[in-house]
Amino acid sequence: MRLALALCGALAAASLVHASPLPDIGLDVGVNLDLGPVDVDVSASVGKRAPPKQGGGVVAFYPNWALYSRSNISGIDLTGVDTVVWAFWTVRKDGSILTTDEWADFQVGGTGTIPLLNAAKKKYGFRTMLSIGGWSSSANFSAVAVNPAARKTFTQACLKACQDYGFDGVDLDWEYPGGGGLEMNYFSLGDPEFYVQLLKDLRSAFGSKYLISIDVSASSKRYDNQLWAYGQIVDWINIMGFDYVGTLQPISGHNSPLYEDKAGDPGKAGFVSQAVSAYIAAGVNPKKLTLLTPFYGKSWNVTSGSNNGLYQLVDVYDADQFYSSLRKNGWLTTPTTAGAGFQKTYWDSSHAPTLLRKNSEGSYTFVTYDDPSTITEKARLAKSMGFGGVGMWEITQDYQGELLTALVGGFKK
Repeated sequence: MRLALALCGALAAASLVHASPLPDIGLDVGVNLDLGPVDVDVSASVGKRAPPKQGGGVVAFYPNWALYSRSNISGIDLTGVDTVVWAFWTVRKDGSILTTDEWADFQVGGTGTIPLLNAAKKKYGFRTMLSIGGWSSSANFSAVAVNPAARKTFTQACLKACQDYGFDGVDLDWEYPGGGGLEMNYFSLGDPEFYVQLLKDLRSAFGSKYLISIDVSASSKRYDNQLWAYGQIVDWINIMGFDYVGTLQPISGHNSPLYEDKAGDPGKAGFVSQAVSAYIAAGVNPKKLTLLTPFYGKSWNVTSGSNNGLYQLVDVYDADQFYSSLRKNGWLTTPTTAGAGFQKTYWDSSHAPTLLRKNSEGSYTFVTYDDPSTITEKARLAKSMGFGGVGMWEITQDYQGELLTALVGGFKK
C-alpha cells in the first residue's frame, strides 16, 4: 500500500496529504526504540491463545499521523471491525525497527495514541497489528531478508514490540520484493524467495501466539510464484485492490474498477476481480486472502469532457480524494448524488462511479472513487469467493461510517 506524507506537529495539521496507499514519511524522522535481540522462550508462549481464525475478518488500517488532521483512534466507531492495523513503523538495514512518528505513537497527550488503540481494542474486541513498511518505508526490507543476522534482529524486534505494546501480531507491507517501489529502495531479483525465509523466521519466533499478515500488490506476478509459500506461513494476505491508475499517468482512469471495461481500457490498467482470481490461481487458500478496498479516490484536470471524462488526456493531477472530503466538500451531497456542479456517471461494465465538472477556464475535473454501493459489491465478491476477510485503506477517510457500514454489511450479512 502506498501512503500519505506524514508530518509531525503543527505543520501536519495543515498539510497532511495521502499520497496513494500507503505514506511518504521518510526514514530519518523515526526514533530508535532499541528493540534489539532479546532472550525469549518461544516454546513457552506457543498455544497460550487459541489458533486464530484464517483471514483477517474486517480489517481497518489506521495511520498514526491521521490524528493531526482527521481523527485519533478513539474518535472512530469501529463496530464490526475484527482487526485494526496500526501504520507504519520502518525497518533499518540491521533489522531493528522504529516508529515513524514518535510523537503520535508515544508522546501526544503524555502517553501517545497506542494506549488509545488498546483502549479501543478492549471496548470493541478487535485484534491489533503493527504494520511495518509501506510505500515510503520499504527501502531496507531486501537488505534484511537476505541477511540471517538481520532477519534474527528483525524477528526478535517484532516479537518485543508485540509484547511491549499489546499488538496481536505484525503486518509486513514490503513494496515491493524485486523492485517496483521507490527508486531509493534496495532490491534484488531473489527478493521473493528471501521473503519466504524472512516469514519463516518470523513464524518461528512468533509460534502460534502472534499473528502475521502481509500486504501485496494487485499484480501477483511481482512475487515469482512464491505466493503459495507465503500463504503456508502467514495468517492472511491483504490484496491491495486499488491504485490501478497513478498520479502521473497520461490519461484518466478508474482507481479501483471491480470488473473489466468491456468497451476497452486504453491504459490496460487491470481490475480487482482479475487480481483476486490470480491469487487463488497461484495456490493461496482463499480463507487466507483479504481484499482491501480504497476509501479514497483520485482527481485530475483533463482536457476534454468526452466519454464523461474517462480515458481523457490529463492536464495536471489534482489530488487524492478521500471519500470524507467528497462528502464534506459537497462534491457528493449524498453517497450516490453529485453536487458542486459535478455530474456522476456509473460505469456498469467496470462497476465504478466517476464525477465530472467543467471548470471556468475550459478544463474539466474528473474524479474516480468508491461509494457504498461499490464497496458492498467488492465485499460480496470476496465473500462469494470464500475469502477470509475484507478491509480498507484507510478508516479515517470514511464519512460518518458510510463505507465501513457497507463493507461490514457486504461481507458479514
